Amino acid sequence: MKKPIKRIAVVHDLCGVGKAALSNIIPILSVMSVEPCAIPTIILSTHTGGFGKPVIKVNEDYIKRAMEHYKNIGISFDGLFVGYLGSIKNIKDMEECMKKSKYKGHTIVDPIFADNGRIYSNFDEDYVEAMKSMVGYADVITPNLTEACYLSGVPYKEELEENEIRHIAEILGNMGAKNVVITSVCNGTNIGSAIYCTRDNDFKIYYTEKEEKKYPGTGDIFASVIAGSIMNGFSLHESCRRAADFTKECINVSSQYDYDTKEGVILEKNLCMLMD
Repeated sequence: MKKPIKRIAVVHDLCGVGKAALSNIIPILSVMSVEPCAIPTIILSTHTGGFGKPVIKVNEDYIKRAMEHYKNIGISFDGLFVGYLGSIKNIKDMEECMKKSKYKGHTIVDPIFADNGRIYSNFDEDYVEAMKSMVGYADVITPNLTEACYLSGVPYKEELEENEIRHIAEILGNMGAKNVVITSVCNGTNIGSAIYCTRDNDFKIYYTEKEEKKYPGTGDIFASVIAGSIMNGFSLHESCRRAADFTKECINVSSQYDYDTKEGVILEKNLCMLMD
């Protein structure tokens, strides 16, 4: 008998302490009645945002070998969620896997490599060039504004006009992404997500008010709610609205408590919002 829930392969990093990556994604997808099957690209004792130098184990070759094992034992997936890959080799191995498998419109790519106008210190331009190959496999790609600018070749500005943001999204669509969601789009006191659907040339920006506090891992929360919502049949626009509202509420609730923001949001108090 087939399971009554859908299964999604999640290719991402795993942090022991600090709410980020798989630490956020697994509980979110689970409470949304989607089974997350973790394929860790890198294992860290903590995330890299303020805990000192973490213990890091890079799992090169693991993506390819894990996917081959699943194929050999007859395990299939209804969707694929690709996040932090960490090395050019992992990008190439992921691309080979994506060439061989189709996920029924449920391939979500979150190309994590930059923010605030800069590439992360452990990456370089070669990594960005390699990451561009992921764009064409995405049913939904969810770069932040910095990543979208690097992938599209458009110079980064903290605030862009709506027509400029649409132009970036259209470039990513022309690179093969079926749907584009650009996060961290700023407009004064508001922050938004720009949604572009290539099929019907539809473009919209969904804004919410900026929060005073900032927490690591909120991009992972946003992308995982989109992934879970799409797997459950929601439209892209509704998926993005749900993701933005949930992320905002996680920040609101966490802001009520006096603890170091580097630990991430208090996800556990908000998961009930995502239950059907």
